[in-house]
This record gives sequence, structure tokens and C-alpha cells, in this order.
Amino acid sequence: MTPVNEFKAEPVILVGMAELSVTNHPNSCLTTSLLGAGIVVAVHDPESHVGGLLHFMLPRWSIDKESALDNPALFADSGIPALYKRCYKMGAEKERMKCYLIGGANVMDRTGGFNLGADNLNAATDILSKNGVSVEKTWSGGIEGRVIKFHTDAGRVDVQIRGQQEVE
Repeated sequence: MTPVNEFKAEPVILVGMAELSVTNHPNSCLTTSLLGAGIVVAVHDPESHVGGLLHFMLPRWSIDKESALDNPALFADSGIPALYKRCYKMGAEKERMKCYLIGGANVMDRTGGFNLGADNLNAATDILSKNGVSVEKTWSGGIEGRVIKFHTDAGRVDVQIRGQQEVE
């Protein structure tokens, strides 16, 4: 008789465009579909095991206040505070949290005249900086989309650029 090894699959939570998700399950994997000009903000508190992921699409809610009220995750300036508030409700503390930014590819206008990805990245960086949050690492720019896997057990972010090898 062959021994059977126990395998514990990590729960995979898909976070779509203009969505956010927060978990305190110690073995979760928050993941996105293809990320282009949008930005993923991934946060992790290693002590409380709270991890969260926001996939926002636009920099500022002022362009469409009604949409921001319906879905704060659509915009950087409404989604980032919503992400942090949900993490705090689950026991995370700002001082312990690590923050990562991913995305901001220039997929819409490769000539550089209109770069929504750069606008999104600048908005996220400004909001975080104004609130005293330092970013541990950023994967941004380029013209190719990315897929993100955020493993909340260790706060590890795996980024795969379309057509390339996965990097941590």
C-alpha cells in the first residue's frame, strides 16, 4: 500500500477589475485576471494574517462621483481607503502592514501620448505617501499585462508578465 500525503490546497480568491477582497485565512491566494493599465494594491499584516488586494481602474473618483459611491474599488482615491478600512476591521494595524503596487502598463496608447497606467500609479503612490504608507516593492510600467498571485500566508507576491516567466 502506498502512503498518501495530505495536501492542503490554498483557497484561491479571484479579484476582478474594480474589486477588492480582504481575508484572514492563513493560506489564501488572492489573484487577478490580466492586469493592464489598472493597479493592484496588495497589503499584508504578518501578525494578524490579514491580506487584501484592490484592483482599481481609474485614478480619481471626481470624474464620476456616482460610480465611486456605487463601487469605491473602481478608483484609487476611494478604493485604497476602503481596502485599508476592511483590513483594520479584520485586525490589521497600519504600522505592521506591508504594501505592494503592481500594474500600470501602457496598454492603451503605446505611443506615450496618453498613459492611464502611469496616471494610476502616480495616484496610488500619492495617496499612500500622503497617508504615511511606504511601498515595499513596485512592479509597474511596460506595455504588457500582468497576472498577480498574492499568497497571504507569507505576504508573497508572484507577478507574471504576459509571455514571460513568473517573478517574485
